[in-house]
This record gives sequence, C-alpha cells and structure tokens, in this order.
Amino acid sequence: MDRVLSEELVKWLTKVLDDPIVKALLPRTTLTKPQLETLVIYHAEMLENKSIEFKKNIRLALMKLRGEKASLSKGAFVRTLQQARRNVLRAVATIVLLSYLGLLDPDTLIRARGVGVTLREVMEEMEAVEEQDPDEMRQRLSTIIQRLLRIV
Repeated sequence: MDRVLSEELVKWLTKVLDDPIVKALLPRTTLTKPQLETLVIYHAEMLENKSIEFKKNIRLALMKLRGEKASLSKGAFVRTLQQARRNVLRAVATIVLLSYLGLLDPDTLIRARGVGVTLREVMEEMEAVEEQDPDEMRQRLSTIIQRLLRIV
C-alpha cells in the first residue's frame, strides 16, 4: 500500500506542479520550486488526520518527484516548509506595508484574488476542451498565460 500511495501522490503532485499557470507564475513569486512543492504537500487535504506512515510516504513521493535517491529527512522537509512560510509571510507583510503607505491600490488585492479564482475556473473548463481538441487548448492556454504575465 505504501508504494501505491506514494505513486498516487507523485502523479497528483506532478499534475499540480506541471500546471502551465503554476509554471508561469512561480518565477515571479517569493517561493522556490522545492518550497512550493513542500507547501502543496503540507496543505493537501489528504494530509488531514493521517498516520505517521502516510506522512513518510509523502516524503518518499517528494523524493521521487525531485528524482532524489537519498532519503529526505523529516528535518529537511520541516526546514523547507518553514522557509516557504517565511517567504509567504514576507510577501504579505510587503503588501500590508505598501497598502499602509498608500502605495498600493486597495482594489489591487481584490482583483488579484479574482484573477486567481477565474484562472482556476478556466483551467477546469479547459480540461474538457483538451480531450476534444488539444491544439485549441494549447492555443487558449498560451493566450491566457501571455495576458497573465502582462498583469503580474
């Protein structure tokens, strides 16, 4: 069961991290790819109330995803998680500071959240299009990413 669980996690993580929107936005964030991987794993709904064995499988899945042969220690996982959280909090603090100083339009955050939600909805709808016409899906996706990168 451990191997099956680990394989399922690798497939799921690969899908999340191979998402073209994630790939386009990640370089513009304060997170590194390993930090994002760790955050995604940590916050996955699958983790709620799971056993220690399950959590070990998550570290195994992360190692497979990264192509690592050596074991990923609990300490390394926790350190990466702490770094990721610290980077997220710094980004939030920057937004708060800029808002406080009047250098950031308050509506910017509302619009940014709306863009994120809309992107998620569009990507879900496009999964159906991909099955019918992969070329059209790639073209639409390319247009969306180009427009997105002009905004952020």
